[in-house]
Amino acid sequence: MYLASLQPLTTAQICGEVELDPSAVVAPGVLLQADSGCKITIGAGVCLGMGTIVHAHGGKITIEAGANLGAGVLVVGSLTIGQGSCIGATSTIYSKDIAPGQMLAPGSLVTTEQPVAPSQPPPAPPPEAEAEKQTMTYGQVQLNRLMVKIFPHRQNQL
Repeated sequence: MYLASLQPLTTAQICGEVELDPSAVVAPGVLLQADSGCKITIGAGVCLGMGTIVHAHGGKITIEAGANLGAGVLVVGSLTIGQGSCIGATSTIYSKDIAPGQMLAPGSLVTTEQPVAPSQPPPAPPPEAEAEKQTMTYGQVQLNRLMVKIFPHRQNQL
């Protein structure tokens, strides 16, 4: 039996109410999804990198003129990405506005959730935990909380 090899996505997918300026550049594999009652507006000269996902959930997402989103960026919720801002590849933005002209480093996590301050300082880690600490990803706790919010049905798998 012959199975054809997987082919890369060559088109973008658009679902729901999406307003896309004709001068915007959308790379292959981009997903623009607006839930029922939500809207995505993409301004003039916006560039969406390959594999970017923009998911309007609970409101409106506006990407203003001249903004650039790198490859693999995830934008979820209700927010505005300001004019001329630049979002680094593989960044995640969850319901937090980005100011005009702001630049985010690749792999950034931007969310409305505030870190929880501990009531007392944590105990000193054992020496063997120091080696493990070096392999942890910055912001992993916040990312796990975000994933539970976005995918509550998969909560028992996280």
